[in-house]
Amino acid sequence: MTSYGANCSFSALLRVVGASNVTLQGINVTGTTGAGIGIYGSNGVIIADCVIDNHLEGVIVWPASDTKSRDIALLRNRIGYTGMEGAKLWGGNRSTLVPSGFLVENNRFHHFGLWTYTYQPGVSAGGVGTVIRKNEFSMAYHAAILYSGNDHVIELNDIHHVTSIA
Repeated sequence: MTSYGANCSFSALLRVVGASNVTLQGINVTGTTGAGIGIYGSNGVIIADCVIDNHLEGVIVWPASDTKSRDIALLRNRIGYTGMEGAKLWGGNRSTLVPSGFLVENNRFHHFGLWTYTYQPGVSAGGVGTVIRKNEFSMAYHAAILYSGNDHVIELNDIHHVTSIA
């Protein structure tokens, strides 16, 4: 059995740890004080057509130095009513510019950052090579998308009622 160290103790209702080629489709993940879905050290994970509501954070691709997640896709999900971020994806290698292969496409992010009003976006991307495309972001206090790193593609997103939730 592979040990993922102390960083693998994150709180998530559904955890995908050390897996390859997993698809979670059409499920309802609702209500926890941690993340709805946490992914750690996994490759080829697709989360599609799911409802992920009422969590501290919606989806986390855990940033770990000893094991990397690659090729993660969030497709056509509804992620909302989060205390902090809707989705946090950090991956790739900034030193060598090897991309993460993360894709966030055709999702609806709404009512995020409800407990912490700033720096809790619908999507937070870090590292290299995340694509954030054709998503809808609404009903938040601060920012729809925050990112750091290199070679991200952010295009064709619909952002409304962000910074004006009242």
